[in-house]
Formats: sequence, structure tokens, C-alpha cells
Amino acid sequence: MSVPSARREPYGVLFVGGMRTHLELYAPRFAADPRVRLVGVTDERGIDDGTRRLNEEAARWLDIPYLPDLDAALADPAVSIVCVTPAVERRARVLTTCAAADKHLYLDKPLVARRSELEHVHAAFRDSTSTHRAYSFAKTPWLRHAIEVGDSGTLGTLTGIHAEVLYAKGQQDLDTPSVRKETGHPTYTFFDAKRELAEIGFYGISAILLLSPSRVRSVFALTCNYFFEGHVRRDIEDFGTLMLRMQDGLVASVTAGRYGRSSHAQGGAQRIRLVGTRGSASFDAWERRLEVNGREEAVPATTHPEDPLSMWPSTSTGPPTAPRWVSETTTVDWEQQDVSEFIDAIAQGRKDRLGIDHAVRVNEIILAAYQSAAIRQPVDVSGYLDDRAEDTPCT
Repeated sequence: MSVPSARREPYGVLFVGGMRTHLELYAPRFAADPRVRLVGVTDERGIDDGTRRLNEEAARWLDIPYLPDLDAALADPAVSIVCVTPAVERRARVLTTCAAADKHLYLDKPLVARRSELEHVHAAFRDSTSTHRAYSFAKTPWLRHAIEVGDSGTLGTLTGIHAEVLYAKGQQDLDTPSVRKETGHPTYTFFDAKRELAEIGFYGISAILLLSPSRVRSVFALTCNYFFEGHVRRDIEDFGTLMLRMQDGLVASVTAGRYGRSSHAQGGAQRIRLVGTRGSASFDAWERRLEVNGREEAVPATTHPEDPLSMWPSTSTGPPTAPRWVSETTTVDWEQQDVSEFIDAIAQGRKDRLGIDHAVRVNEIILAAYQSAAIRQPVDVSGYLDDRAEDTPCT
């Protein structure tokens, strides 16, 4: 079904969230598109002072107004697009409010923290006529190449996929690595740590769903604490691995996590392996690269006191290692392409393949993975959203 274009260009963009969120990544890409005009930064009424301060800081950085009432901001007819980046624990409420306003949405990941919230969001968008897109690695050169080869039939019928995404950020300081006893508590937002299976695993799971049209049947996962003491203190994982069994028999696996700035000469390992009935192929973000040596030794990494994992551009303390790598992944602004493709879909009045349905499917797998890690058993996800079981902490 086609969707109507919101209004004529320029499309007004409203940001929900502030600094030290992915707004820092998305906002410059929207600002760079000539079809867009930035309208303001907003959030729910009643937020805490620290969140409000970061929101106001983002508005000053972007030189746009801070609008303290989300409902009033959404009612502005100048707003066509909403970029949603508040704390994960508040996203379900914000998303359902945006759905009622029927705005075009650029979605941060993951969508929500609880299964019941995912059900509510899924229901809220069921009759939506707007265009949505979830941020992903879909426009990276290496994943695009993998999708092209997978779709071409060169490898025959795909029987296996492995996706690996690891972030080389933060100072590794954990002395005793271990597999976690997963509790699956639904708190995601900390200044010094993230739930890495959800935050980084989203990319690998999303890639697998783009590579295979089959529905996921079951999820088996483990979560671990291998690298960072801060994650242990927060009772969350810095590493996770999961296996997906698809309804057509394909088996897929994902490894995801954060493993320290000095572990990799660039941003971290990012690769896909495809196995088919007629062959196999690997696609690596850094396989073809130029190695640049500017120093004889690695530069000791420093950390920002309010961002020890260097999660955000505004508080990142720079590269810790030599050499550095230059590849197609670093020279192509694929994130700009991602935003531009979203605006293309709006202008053409069509749904986006990476819209709310895709994001919901990825999120349901993430929630099932935490449940699986807690019980150390596979979890059936066929018909997952049709099950109205009472919400529990581990889902």
C-alpha cells in the first residue's frame, strides 16, 4: 500500500531526545539533506533535570528551539518527520504518541525494553499510513554486497548466515570474564554502559532478516561479561551470542558486543558469512583497506568522565591506536545515504522496507534472546506477538 507524502518540501524534522543519544549521529545527516528543515528538539513533559539539560544542549548545538511539550510540538503542521532517540525505557510511550500524530518516523534502536511495550507499539502502528525507517547497517558497502550476492543465487540456496558486529570502544578493565547468569531486567539506559546484545546485536539480527525472507522460528542465546567492570556493576552484558533457526531450515548466528578500544585498528569487527548449497562467501567491512601509520606506538586512550565508553561524538576522546585503517566503509557516508533513502521514500509516498515491521521483528528476537539466556534454553518466537502472556522481567 502506498502512503501519502507528508507535505511539500522542505520536510520539517522534529527531534525527540538530546545529546548523548544517537541524535548526535542522525541530526547532522538530516541537516545535510536540502529537502529538510530542522524544526526543534522536544520531549515529554515531566522529564528529569539532567535529561532536559541534554535536550536543551542539543537544541543549542543545532541552533533550533527547544520545545518542552511533545504533544504541542507534534501538533505543529510544520513537522513532517520525527527522529526518535529518547531513553529506551520511555520509547514505547513516545512512539505511541507519535503514531497517533501519524508523522513519518526515523527510529533509533532498540524500539522498547519490554515485551508488553512491543505489543503496544506494534498495535499502535497497525493502521499507520506514514513512512518509518529504523537505523541499521543496510547501506554499508559490505552488507549491500552480501545482500546482492545472496539475492543473485550464486551461492545456491542459503543454508547458513553468520553476522558479527563488535565495537572497539571503551577501556577494557574486567579481570574475570564469565558467561552471565542473565536476569534480563528491562533497564537499558546508563551513562557508563549499554545492553550490548540489544544495542549492537540489533545490527546483526537486522542484517540476517534482510538476507533471509524466512520467519525466525526459535532463538537460543548466551550473554557474557568479558571486558568491562562497569557492565558487571550495572548487571548487564558487554557481549552476546545467539543462534536463530528459521522456518525454512536456515540456521543463522550473531555475535555482538563491545570489546575495548585497543582491540581493533578501526571501529571493530564487522562481517557477514553466507553459506549456500553451491558455495560460501565472506563480506568484511575492513577486508580491502589502506593501513595508515602515523605513530610508532599506540596512543594511550583517555576517557570522558561522563562517557567512559566513548559512546557519543560530543564526548569521545579520539583514537587510541596506531595504525588506523581506511576502507570503503570509512570513505562512504553510508549513514547519510540511509537518511536520504528514508526521505526518498517519503517523497515517493511509499513504505520503507526497514520500517516499523522490520524493527518490531528485530526487537522481538532481542527480547526472546534475553529470555533464552536467562533460562539457558531455546525460545520459540513463531507467533511471538500473538502470545498475550503476562509481562515478566526477563522478557
